[in-house]
Amino acid sequence: MLLLWLGSCALRATVGPSERDRALAEADARWEARAEPGNLDAAMDLWLGSLSLAPDDPELLARLARGEWTRGQLEPGQAHLENGQEYGYRCLLGWPAFAARLDVSGYELTPEAAAELPAEAGACLLWTIMNGLGQVERRGPGAALELDALAALLDRLGEVGGDAELGFRSWAQAKLLLLRGAPDTQEVRRLLGAAIAESPDVLLFRVELAVALPDARNQALDGFAPPAPDAWALENAAWKGQVPGGSVEGPR
Repeated sequence: MLLLWLGSCALRATVGPSERDRALAEADARWEARAEPGNLDAAMDLWLGSLSLAPDDPELLARLARGEWTRGQLEPGQAHLENGQEYGYRCLLGWPAFAARLDVSGYELTPEAAAELPAEAGACLLWTIMNGLGQVERRGPGAALELDALAALLDRLGEVGGDAELGFRSWAQAKLLLLRGAPDTQEVRRLLGAAIAESPDVLLFRVELAVALPDARNQALDGFAPPAPDAWALENAAWKGQVPGGSVEGPR
């Protein structure tokens, strides 16, 4: 215990808040320009370097989960989504009430456990869910048991609210329905329509609608033209390869 205390004192002495904030600001600036070559890796490296000094920092863990999710869109065959979900759960376990509830329940992630997460856990919740849904989709039926846990987290995300990354919660709700099978198509249409309305520059939501409901393909994809500079250019370029029919039409 004394060694842990001495270690924490040494950490505070060598890494002050200003140094941490400077590193975070530099990484975030790289992240915002992630479509430029090298910036995504540079942001991830900076976050990882900071995490080595503050391994329980929820802001860093949420950013790393977010970054691994993006890497998973660019390199689907790699372990990025698995890594991202691990960062996400590490972030969530930083809230003692949640961790204690999981321990009591034998680490079964129930709605009661998720209810212990505060509003401050919103980013961790979102990117844990996003990475988890991606893993279920790619691993198939063998991962279907994870959907109940992800549903509990998604319900909690809806309760804590927040407008960060608009559109993703609606998309995640629709994706959960699709992965469960035989979904209510009207509800899927409503949720994906809401995601598109909330974040019209994110091609993923439009591609999901076109794949899930082919009759909505033209409505979803025609005229897609994000502004310049496009904050989602890197991810949008990857998602274009998933478009049914192979193209996204520009504005008419």
